[in-house]
Amino acid sequence: MRTSILGGLLYASVIVAAAGATSAGSRAPAEVDLRSGAYTKAQAERGATVYSENCLMCHGEDLETGRGGTAYGIPSPPLAGPLFLAHWKGKSLSELFTLIQTTMPKNVSVKLKPTEYADVLAFLLQQNGFPEGKTELPADPMPLMAIMVTEQP
Repeated sequence: MRTSILGGLLYASVIVAAAGATSAGSRAPAEVDLRSGAYTKAQAERGATVYSENCLMCHGEDLETGRGGTAYGIPSPPLAGPLFLAHWKGKSLSELFTLIQTTMPKNVSVKLKPTEYADVLAFLLQQNGFPEGKTELPADPMPLMAIMVTEQP
């Protein structure tokens, strides 16, 4: 009887410890201020190359006006400037990264690597006046949840 009680206590303590580790590991990351630099210059430069090869045709050189639409006749949304910033203000980079990754480019035969999507996102941040930092944006939406878009860089 004593052995089963000790075994039960041991089992319960393992379950409690595991639950604590899971809840601690699943906490949302601490918020990062985008204005303190969330990407590197090299990452934005790689993103500029990916943008010119895969995004330029629909979104244009200035990222604000597009080139009159997509194959579906829908105007391309701005990727820089006041309208872009107003739309994304208060939203996480995770939302923007996921949208880009799941819907772009419209040419379904082209699929970019997650790192290329992160590079494009760095390029968009650069074009919107957000400062460079010392760490690259991750190619994973989870840590990007902690970085909120602000209207003013």
